[in-house]
Amino acid sequence: MSVELSTRQLFEQLEAKLQLEWSAGQEGAEQPLRGASESKGQALVGGLNWIHPNRIQIIGPSELAYLRKLKPASLDDALEHLFAAGPAAVLLSDGIGADPALIAAAQHTATPLLRSPLPDA
Repeated sequence: MSVELSTRQLFEQLEAKLQLEWSAGQEGAEQPLRGASESKGQALVGGLNWIHPNRIQIIGPSELAYLRKLKPASLDDALEHLFAAGPAAVLLSDGIGADPALIAAAQHTATPLLRSPLPDA
């Protein structure tokens, strides 16, 4: 029997080690995390992936550079696609600030938006 770990529990376990901050989406804190074996090949954690979304999508410098190159309408579509996939959380690494559009999307979908100053958190 496996025990489901919630996003809040994961945050509490890794908060000090990764210097995590909760930026938005606290309403989704009790959402369970699911491993790859439970989701037909879906990885638990990884860089932003549109084709096979990870349960915890990481936005680092490369992903941020991509998002910043998008025109406003395309950025809105990308964020809608990101949050519609139902990630357990979105993690901003490398001290990336929580953009107002990301905060709004996380709040709207009750998706935890976390950030860490550490590279590849």
